[in-house]
Amino acid sequence: MRKRWRNRTLWVLIGVCCFVYWLAGGASIGDQRKFLWSLMSFWYDSIEERDFYHWNASGLEPSNLRPKNVLILSSMGRSGSSFLGELIASQSGNVYFFEPERTLARGDREAVQKAVGESFRCRISEDFLERDFSWYAIRVSSPLMCHYERWVRSDVPKARRICERQGLRIVKTIRVRLEWMTELIEDEDLSLKVIHLVRDPRGSLLSQSTGHWPLDMEEKCQNVMQDLRHREKMEKDFPDRFLFIRYEDLCRDPWGKTVEIMRFLNTDATLEEPPANATRQADLPHCVASFLQSHNQFGFRFYSTYRNTLTVYQKWRERISQDFLKETEEQCGHVITALGYNLFGSVAAVRDMDIPITVDQRRGA
Repeated sequence: MRKRWRNRTLWVLIGVCCFVYWLAGGASIGDQRKFLWSLMSFWYDSIEERDFYHWNASGLEPSNLRPKNVLILSSMGRSGSSFLGELIASQSGNVYFFEPERTLARGDREAVQKAVGESFRCRISEDFLERDFSWYAIRVSSPLMCHYERWVRSDVPKARRICERQGLRIVKTIRVRLEWMTELIEDEDLSLKVIHLVRDPRGSLLSQSTGHWPLDMEEKCQNVMQDLRHREKMEKDFPDRFLFIRYEDLCRDPWGKTVEIMRFLNTDATLEEPPANATRQADLPHCVASFLQSHNQFGFRFYSTYRNTLTVYQKWRERISQDFLKETEEQCGHVITALGYNLFGSVAAVRDMDIPITVDQRRGA
């Protein structure tokens, strides 16, 4: 206990020194930032294993603690997976892999399985760190501070060591089929949990067209339908390790859905667990509640995770054209209805916000 407090005291002193140095202005802003990051990195890497796990989980010895592995699998891009990924990663003390399959050939099941599995096992390669998106490919959060992240860059042994320390490892994907992950979820050593995220294809596809993504509606919706068919097997075979979420439900009730997600993830002692009667902000882990509070009250930008969730999930209804609506409902109508969304048929209907987007909503709700 004394050692832990000494470490915390040292951290406070370092923080004060950094603050004084910053105010003194003895160097450029860039140099000040490098100095600050260096100190924080030095502190983070110097945490002893036992102290790290005390802060990060429940005080268990590292040898007795199995890391929690969480896969966020979005059936289609532009479906809120980055928001959900950062929401789950807002828990302190975790490593977050952003789309490790990103540069792999589409449809290469074996390569994708390997990339995702090796991420969970912290087998980080030099090739992975050197990819052109590596500045945000791997992020690690502080075990003591909410919303403090480091980006793991070019030092492979250091990246592996940091990853192995984390009690929670998160991988977010948008180019992976659910069926491809069967072998990983069956691997008892990984103890993998899967969150399957979907969104109304009309909103996802319109957003992709705005961002000038390649747009093959038929193929993309076939992929979603393939995942939906495999969802039934996942829910039957792995009821405690598979969770299905619609983006619209998360947006309509972000606090309630987040409590549901936390309960799903925290079925053992490795993470903070909300009480059984948890409902709102006070019942969520502090950093998770802080993330929701800060990310749920601003305007929307294309690649931002700051958004007013109560309005953003239906923004596409204000922008979609008759031609685009007709094409998406023709190409993806079977997926839209299978997911529980209403077909609109016309721009007049889609603009009428009294008509609910989902079948289970009341009119005008």
